[in-house]
Amino acid sequence: MRCPPVALLPVFGLMCAVPPSPAATTVAVDSKANVFAAGRSSTSPMDGTAPPSYSFAAGPGKVLTFQSVTGTLLCGPSPWTPNGPDGLSYPTDINSYNNISGIIHPRKSMFLAGVFLADSLPTAAPARLNFTDDAFTTLSPAIGQTFFIGDGLTGTGAGTPQQFAVPAAATRLFLGYADASYFRGNPGSYSDNSGSLTAVFDISGGTA
Repeated sequence: MRCPPVALLPVFGLMCAVPPSPAATTVAVDSKANVFAAGRSSTSPMDGTAPPSYSFAAGPGKVLTFQSVTGTLLCGPSPWTPNGPDGLSYPTDINSYNNISGIIHPRKSMFLAGVFLADSLPTAAPARLNFTDDAFTTLSPAIGQTFFIGDGLTGTGAGTPQQFAVPAAATRLFLGYADASYFRGNPGSYSDNSGSLTAVFDISGGTA
C-alpha cells in the first residue's frame, strides 16, 4: 500500500457530449502506463510500462481535444475503490525525471496525463506545471512538459472540451499517469495499479 484510502471524485465513467469526429483516434491507456518513460525504450530504473503514443506531422497551430475519456483505475489492491479520469482527491507533487517534467496538483492524483515530444527527447526537463486550477479552457504545454488531462473537460463530467495547444515542433503525444509513492517525490509505484482508461481524441488545425 503506498497511499491511504481517500475520498473519490463522484463521477467515474465520463463522456463528453461532442460525438467523435471521423478523424478521432482511440487509445487504451493501461493503469501502469508511466508518462515519465515517454520517448524511451525502457521504464528502468522506474517501474510501470511504456506509455502509448500517437504520431503526427509537426506544424504550427494544431490543437488537441478529447471527445471522451472513460474507464476506471485502482491505485492499489483491494479495498481500494476505483477512480475515473479526473483522479483521486489526493495531492500530487512528483519530481521531474531526466528530460520529462514532473507535475503538481494540490487536490488530485492518478489522473490521465500527457506529454508532447519532438522526434527526440529535450536536452533538459522544462519547468513543472502546477494545476492549482484545472478548469482551464486552453493550455499550451512545452515539449517534454507533463500536463493534466483528466476527462478533457473544464469540469468533472461536465463543462466544455479543453483545448491543448500542440507545440509546433511536436511529432508525438504520449498518454499515461503521474505516479509515485504517496504521489510525491520521484516517479514510481506503478506495479500495484490496475484498470485502464480509453481516450478518444483529435489533433486538428494548423499546417503540417
